[in-house]
Amino acid sequence: MSSKARKRAWHYATSNKTNLVLLGKWWCRYNDNKTKIRKALIKYHYGRMIQGKPIYNIDAKNNPKLSQVWNGILSLQNPDFMASALGYNMWKWKCGNGDRISFWYDIWASDETLRSLFPNLFHLAANRYG
Repeated sequence: MSSKARKRAWHYATSNKTNLVLLGKWWCRYNDNKTKIRKALIKYHYGRMIQGKPIYNIDAKNNPKLSQVWNGILSLQNPDFMASALGYNMWKWKCGNGDRISFWYDIWASDETLRSLFPNLFHLAANRYG
């Protein structure tokens, strides 16, 4: 993939609010102490590319050797990135362990659940608890 194509793909991925939420979940999982194996694997894999610097201090813009996904995860370190993408009052962090994620009952990009925002769609859903 060319550099220009990679930048276009990255811009598209980060401009999508849903992708930001998913990247945020990865960031929470990476920093969760219960997933030490995942953190060790990521540090081992990317540690060869970042020359001994702690992975959480890497500036995503200056590290073209990292994958697009990991660059996206690292971009979440900057609170201004999230605020510029979603608006200053449109997001908040609440990290759990990932065992109780509910598409319909969790709050994603507003102060209400998707169930309350889209009741007609909720009633059509085949899996209301997934």
